[in-house]
Amino acid sequence: MGTTFHRAFDCTRDPHSALADLVVLDCERELTAGRRETALQGAPLIRELSKRAHGRIVILPGAVITSGNIVDVATATGAHEFHASAKCQLQRKTKHHSALREMSADELRSDPDEIRAMLRALRTVTTPEGA
Repeated sequence: MGTTFHRAFDCTRDPHSALADLVVLDCERELTAGRRETALQGAPLIRELSKRAHGRIVILPGAVITSGNIVDVATATGAHEFHASAKCQLQRKTKHHSALREMSADELRSDPDEIRAMLRALRTVTTPEGA
């Protein structure tokens, strides 16, 4: 079974040392926003970590990746794999609203149209030969 380490990585003091630890632990992927709020903001570190990984672990950009910015994230990071929730907010169909906030809130779901748009956008990205 493969292992992906989550964004706790973004809270580490030394990302290079943490990356080495994850390689030793035999993790397959490291989910990161490059220690920033969004993967696009953290793209320089994501690209650097990917180069240092030398194929031993996949650096997986994630955090606020959308169909509107996935090409920029791909170009800036050199990544070939991405993590995105692709969520949309759906209004509740019931008219009754509970006094419990979490029970009456609108629902978040992955949006198939957003996922398709992300895939279409990625098809426009050209990668260097052998990448």
